Amino acid sequence: MVRLVLVLFVLFPFSTHAQVLPPGPGVLDTADSPEDLAEQPVPSEDPEPLQALVLSNEAPLDRVLLGEVWSDQLDNGLRIVGRHDPRRSTAAVCVSYGVGSRDDPDGHTGLAHLTEHMMFAPMERLPRGMGGLLESAGALYFNASTASNETRYCEELPDGSLDLALFGEAERMAYLLASLTEAQVATQRRVVLNEALERGRGGPGEQLQRLDMELLYPEDHARRRGKRPERDVEGLRLRDVQWFHQRFYGPANAVIAIVSPRENEAVLARVRHYFAHVRGHSPPDRIPAEPVALEESARVEFGSQLIHPGIRMTWPTPRFRAEGDAALDFVGTRLQRLLDEEFLQFNLTGVDARQSSGQNGSEFRITTRVGPRVNLEWLRSRIDRAIVRVQTELPDAREFAALRARWRTIRLDTPVARASALCSSVLHEGIPWTDEVERARYEAVTPEDVRAAAQDHLPLSRRILVFYTHDYTAREARVRVGWGER
Repeated sequence: MVRLVLVLFVLFPFSTHAQVLPPGPGVLDTADSPEDLAEQPVPSEDPEPLQALVLSNEAPLDRVLLGEVWSDQLDNGLRIVGRHDPRRSTAAVCVSYGVGSRDDPDGHTGLAHLTEHMMFAPMERLPRGMGGLLESAGALYFNASTASNETRYCEELPDGSLDLALFGEAERMAYLLASLTEAQVATQRRVVLNEALERGRGGPGEQLQRLDMELLYPEDHARRRGKRPERDVEGLRLRDVQWFHQRFYGPANAVIAIVSPRENEAVLARVRHYFAHVRGHSPPDRIPAEPVALEESARVEFGSQLIHPGIRMTWPTPRFRAEGDAALDFVGTRLQRLLDEEFLQFNLTGVDARQSSGQNGSEFRITTRVGPRVNLEWLRSRIDRAIVRVQTELPDAREFAALRARWRTIRLDTPVARASALCSSVLHEGIPWTDEVERARYEAVTPEDVRAAAQDHLPLSRRILVFYTHDYTAREARVRVGWGER
């Protein structure tokens, strides 16, 4: 029995003068309905040559059958990236738009999230919406997610149904606004609000994340804007979704990735067939997010009835794939092992150390949860001792081999995982992300890089240090922030 997984994540927009543009030329001028897709001829013109992208050497056994990554671009700006995978009978399609929660206008937080939900609404030629089309096509998986600077739609389905997925993605890119109603927006508005409640809206987790962002980043920084709570969803209306979709959901602001057992030229021809006539606005101008650095430490005392005692330490670190990012993953794994060993003798658990990488900025965090009788200053001293050890001692050969093995074994084992990674990396960097490329990135890290990353990016004198306490008397979270305190 095929199990269908539907996950809608999204994070966190507008125009009281929004105007709906009429649909452009037909995406499928020759098809009367989705059922006719299989009968559509491939366009007669010869496809343009594919641009092969040179990747690092593939492992000889388990990668030999995978084709090279290829890319192309349509005249309307849509970027295409794909990979031939003859080992599978399924195909994966992912479409990423260069828009996310950071693009929610002030007073309209949650609009990127709500627009993502509306992309599944019924349409004239998708009467059951995209979800219904994918179910009828036998999809194994479909997913939508919104991050701070990207909204992505992915599906994996039998390769024979690839045309249906391409038709549906082109249809909702081109014609979604022609059929949306205020009632549909109201329904999805309630869904988004319920999701926020399930994620703990207004709870300690959201408050702590907001504190981190406020202390680390300027108010207009893309990383901070993308992490704003979705406080304005109840006031969003159809006109807001119309404006947002028109502004950001055009082909020039999108990347489509396809992983399929079909030959590359055949896949490209089908993408051209469905997307070549779609029109939209030019992509928005983007100002690269500036890296940030702390000049001193901040000490935060956070008391709440809804939290266990513990400590969280946070440092701003290089963005995803910047210099030092891979080495900080090694640092996180090494610190995690040292802290587990340190606290096991005291029967303490709930320790986590990791680099959280993002396109607009990253953070390295160490978090703990302990019992009410544990002295938090003692706990901090133990964590600091482990940090100093990573900053001063090189891992021995055996430990470093384990660290490298942990990170070089990243695998994208399904077509949808490969398509998702290709789509996102081309959108943000113009270079396809594959497990081969990522493995090479971690292979390049040395023991000296690990030590240097800890020294450069985890200074004990410049960090956000949060002490959680369980406060039985606090009806609301009690927060005290002091700068220059250690």
